[in-house]
Amino acid sequence: MADGHEVRIRYTPRTGKPSYWVENKLGIRRGHSSDVFKIKRVGTKIALMTATGKFVAQPITTTALGVTDKPEGALLFDLLDTSTRASVKSADQPAPPAATSP
Repeated sequence: MADGHEVRIRYTPRTGKPSYWVENKLGIRRGHSSDVFKIKRVGTKIALMTATGKFVAQPITTTALGVTDKPEGALLFDLLDTSTRASVKSADQPAPPAATSP
């Protein structure tokens, strides 16, 4: 995943129907339709930009994430490979520094 790639976020419970992240006037909530979010790389993490150009931010209620105009207020996420639980690196992301022995 690289800067600018588009994603949809889906929640699939063990029982019941899946839901998607949707931006509305209350923030980011789960709904039956889906919005597209753009990945914005921030070092080794990512932020998600909404279709309206805002960034997904910290929760504002127990059922909604907030949004912010400023990238500094964005929630930062890791992308994980679910089979290995390791962070996914992109081609445009530098490799982490090598570990050194004492």
